[in-house]
Amino acid sequence: MLEDVNEDDQSQLDGLMVYKTPILNLLIGAFVPDTQIIRYMDTNGIAPMPATTSIYSVFPHEESVYDVEKKLNQALGFYQLKFNRMLNPLYWVRVFLNLPAFIVNYLGFKSTRIPKTLKVIWWIILAIWWLFTPSIEEMRQSVLNYIYKLF
Repeated sequence: MLEDVNEDDQSQLDGLMVYKTPILNLLIGAFVPDTQIIRYMDTNGIAPMPATTSIYSVFPHEESVYDVEKKLNQALGFYQLKFNRMLNPLYWVRVFLNLPAFIVNYLGFKSTRIPKTLKVIWWIILAIWWLFTPSIEEMRQSVLNYIYKLF
């Protein structure tokens, strides 16, 4: 089949090889499942034998580029949802309130007791900070004064 591809198309496919790992990482990160395609393998002049192959493993082959493009469109929805969530202020409140749990999970600890204990300690620290800091209006004024001094 590769013999049917003209030189321009082949050079474009070869150019995609540079981006194979980043593209596949994006697809795997978006939880887009791999699918199987049927390829016909030449067996030394005998009739071609069908064989199933993973799209991800043969990318960037002419048979897989269209399928990978469809999968990238699926992944685009996942990443747009993630981006929209990052713009949501409630997301950042959740991150701030659960910061120790996010850090512990990021570091790879599997115990559920550690994040819960750290969350309680974090909430106590936040409550003490909230009770003993100046009012929000004074904090806002101090931040604005600091910004004015910078400029």
